[in-house]
Amino acid sequence: MKWSLLLSALFFGGALFFVSCSKAPPPAQGPVSFDWDKGPIEIDAAVAKYPKDMQKDYNDVFKAKCTQCHPLSRAIWAPYTDEATWTKIVNRMATRPGSQVSTEEVGALVKFLVYDHTQRKADIEKMFQDNHWEKKDPVGLQ
Repeated sequence: MKWSLLLSALFFGGALFFVSCSKAPPPAQGPVSFDWDKGPIEIDAAVAKYPKDMQKDYNDVFKAKCTQCHPLSRAIWAPYTDEATWTKIVNRMATRPGSQVSTEEVGALVKFLVYDHTQRKADIEKMFQDNHWEKKDPVGLQ
């Protein structure tokens, strides 16, 4: 009797182990996509009218650093204008492995993004209206 109970327990335990190990892993999630990733990928004409320090931050820091991990359009058309939100977002990006964004560059990026989005706020709003994009925050950036 003891042997049959032991064998039954081993059989069911082994079957349970086999079933749990044979499940396929969940599918890998692709990169996060935002509606505003679909927008134009450059704003060179607009930036040409900005002060020289903003043009430098755009060309030397923004274009170089932000494109390491995502399309430039993500930051160009994002619906954020306030410094606190941009600081939170840029700091989060700067701490990701391989970002190679220094503390000074974080400051330059935030300064540029706040200035740029304040200057182009009407253009950004129009892109959302014309393209029926949602202003949702899919990964809780705010």
